[in-house]
Amino acid sequence: MKIASLIEHGHPDTDHAKQLVLDLYRRKVLRSYAPRRFRSMSSGRRRRWVAAHADFVEAHVPAEMDAHLNFPFRQRSQLVRARDVQGLLRLAGTEVALAATPLATVPELGENTLFFGLRLDRGSTYDDVRVLARGRANGAEVVAACGPGDRMFQVVLPRAQLDRLGPVLIDLYARLRRDGCDSPPRRIQAPEQGLPTGLSGARLYATVHGNLSIDQRRSGW
Repeated sequence: MKIASLIEHGHPDTDHAKQLVLDLYRRKVLRSYAPRRFRSMSSGRRRRWVAAHADFVEAHVPAEMDAHLNFPFRQRSQLVRARDVQGLLRLAGTEVALAATPLATVPELGENTLFFGLRLDRGSTYDDVRVLARGRANGAEVVAACGPGDRMFQVVLPRAQLDRLGPVLIDLYARLRRDGCDSPPRRIQAPEQGLPTGLSGARLYATVHGNLSIDQRRSGW
C-alpha cells in the first residue's frame, strides 16, 4: 500500500498514476493467484490472502480499472473485490482447463473438406470450442465451430472457407470457453503420429514447434 500511496500522491499525472498502480496490482497481487499456488494454500491462508488484497483494492484500484485487465487478471480482480474465495478456487480450475494444449488427430480429406479430431484435457469440460484458421501474412481468419465426439471434438473446415483467406500460409488455433471465460487462441499441435505423406508436402505440415499449419500457396488438395 505504501508504494501505491507514493505513486498516487507523488505523480503529477493522475491518469498515469492510476495506470502505474494498476500495473503494480497486476504484477504483485493478481499474479499471486496462479492456480497451483492458490490451490496449495490452506483455507485459512486463502481467506487472509484475499482479505488483505481486497483492502488494497478498495483503497487504491477503482472498479472501472478492471476494464483495462485481460483474462485471467480481470476475473481474478473481480473476485478479489467480492472477497469470493470459493469463486477464486473455481476460477483456478477454469484457468487450468483453458490452458490445455489442443492436439489434432491425423487429418482426413473428404470432398472439398478437411476433417480432424481435437483432443483436449480429458478431465475437463468446455462450454464451447472453436477453431480459428488465420492467414499468417494478412491476419484474415475464419472460425469453425467444433462438434463433440468420442473423447474429443470434431473439426470440419470446408475448402470454400479456407479459400477466402487467399494463397497464404494458414495457422490453426483453438479457442476454448468455460464458465463464461474465453482462452486466448492456442496453437493446435500436429498429430503425434505424423501427417499423411500425400498431404504433408501439398497442404498440411507441422511447424518447427510442432504446430499444425496449412500451405495454401499451392493449388489442389
